[in-house]
Amino acid sequence: ESVLLAVTAAALGVWVLWILLRVFGSRIPDLQVALHWPVLGFAFGFAILVGVVFGISPSLHATRIGVSDVLKDSGTALSTRSRLQSGLVVAQIALAQPLLLMLGTLIMDMRSELARRPAPLSGDRIVELRFRGSPRGGEASREDALRQLAERLGSLPGVVGAVPQQDFAMNADVAVHPSDRLGDRGQQERLRIRLQPAPSGYFELLEIPLVRGRGFTQADERDASSLVIGREFARELWGSADPIGRRFVPVDSRGGRGLVVVGVVDDQLAGLGTRERRVFAPMVRTTTQLLVRTEGPADALTATLRAFVASTAPGVSLTSVRTVAAVAASERSTLSRVVAGASTTGLIALLIGAIGLYAVVAFAVGQRTREIGIRTALGADRGQVVRMFVLRGLRLAALGLGIGLGLSIVALRVGAAVRGETLPPGTSLLGAVIMCLVIGVALVATWLPARRAAAVDPLSSLRTE
Repeated sequence: ESVLLAVTAAALGVWVLWILLRVFGSRIPDLQVALHWPVLGFAFGFAILVGVVFGISPSLHATRIGVSDVLKDSGTALSTRSRLQSGLVVAQIALAQPLLLMLGTLIMDMRSELARRPAPLSGDRIVELRFRGSPRGGEASREDALRQLAERLGSLPGVVGAVPQQDFAMNADVAVHPSDRLGDRGQQERLRIRLQPAPSGYFELLEIPLVRGRGFTQADERDASSLVIGREFARELWGSADPIGRRFVPVDSRGGRGLVVVGVVDDQLAGLGTRERRVFAPMVRTTTQLLVRTEGPADALTATLRAFVASTAPGVSLTSVRTVAAVAASERSTLSRVVAGASTTGLIALLIGAIGLYAVVAFAVGQRTREIGIRTALGADRGQVVRMFVLRGLRLAALGLGIGLGLSIVALRVGAAVRGETLPPGTSLLGAVIMCLVIGVALVATWLPARRAAAVDPLSSLRTE
């Protein structure tokens, strides 16, 4: 029965995740999330393990209880069950706190990203064309066809130019060593950067200002060893020094010469979570996307572009024509929904902890009904009964918060180390707010059953046993 419940819950969770990926996954270019069999296997394996462990434990406990213990309603058995339930509540609260804190920092990062991300310059005059399928001949034929189509589109009236663009999903995360940087212990510093492929003419077409150096040329595409980095990233690494000519050496490189910085651009088009570490690399191959810049509002040329592609490239199917401004607006809307979803997840985690705490206190009330009746008959008032159970619940919450605080610190530091970033400002305040929130929820979750306990009629409670 326990395994069936656990596996059913896991299947329901995977189904909800599949729906969320269908709704949100394709709307954020930089969001590379998909369902993978190892993750699904781990989820269902863990669900089975939980079902087995929490199913066997009470079963074994029940088989060890003798008839005499049942007839005497052994206080030792009740005490053991009470300790086990209290331990589970402490574990729930201890695990809910780092989860809430991690979700809180994620929400803070996303809100900060939404607030500081400017609208794309001339976004209403840049069109993104997406295609499905390719001409016969494979990848090379598709690359040639798209480059030829870009050249032909550039000759249309009202069109400034066009360049191929690689899908954001093909961006690569790479671990590198800046060649002239040492870490705190004298070791070579290790950074994780995201390489966004960019063809020659990309920065000029999108009017991304070059702060230093140059953009890419077709020679760079053949050599594939040049980089253009964002201004904030360059300032983070080298301050006011000239970054041109500096090198990044991939961690898994076998004595190669590394990647050389040839240019620095403004950070106006940085993506989610990578604003300060966006790095452009020469585009070695293309995918089924083109960027087209128009002289005026691009909406007026949408029909013309569709007709031109249909007549000159019959081997490909145009699936989407959207301005960069529309893409950015859709991305911002989706990010806002992701923030709302993360907030809801945090509230659900808090609610689960509150339900567990309520269940334990309510169970304790049921087990101690006779004791409550005796206390009331001997003169205890309702306030004393309420305080007794509220203090019990708050002690469990405080113990869980203490353990959760240690787990939160470890989780935040590990997460920051993995991302290669520092903790966001306001993390300490967020942690304090979450602790107060958990205490408040625990207070309500214990007060409700305690209030019910105080209303027990002494005569009826004494007759229950």
